[in-house]
Amino acid sequence: MKQFKGLAVNLGLTVGAIAFAVVTAEIGLRVAGIEHPPPQRRGEKLEPLPLYNFEDPYRGWAGNPNVTGYWDGEGEHGEIRMNSAGFRDRERYRKKPANGLRIALVGDSFVEGLYLRDENTYGAVMERKLKQCPVLQDKEVEVLSFGAQGYGTAQEL
Repeated sequence: MKQFKGLAVNLGLTVGAIAFAVVTAEIGLRVAGIEHPPPQRRGEKLEPLPLYNFEDPYRGWAGNPNVTGYWDGEGEHGEIRMNSAGFRDRERYRKKPANGLRIALVGDSFVEGLYLRDENTYGAVMERKLKQCPVLQDKEVEVLSFGAQGYGTAQEL
């Protein structure tokens, strides 16, 4: 019985400490003026899209083809270029070279490299590294980036 009483006391103290921490954090956030943004209602437009995106009836939004802009927000500052397909990648030929090896990256802002310069996106870095690989010296290596910020699996495919 003593063990049960000690366990109950410890459990009660733990739950109480966690509840106290959560309430204290909530009060601190409210005093600091930090609030969760209100949820968007179904059918409402998203926040204004960046200049390099447009509203797409199937995916919600997509990249504007052949747009160049300057990113001055969070992360690295620099030029952002969209290719003729509307993706943040250099211009590519549709037909793969005869000795080509193509790797497709599909994803969201991590693939797009939203906060990075073009040459620092992981697709660009991967392409540079693969071109240095001795095994692939006879191949024309291309890493194609099909990333778009905020995309989920259904939009990516």
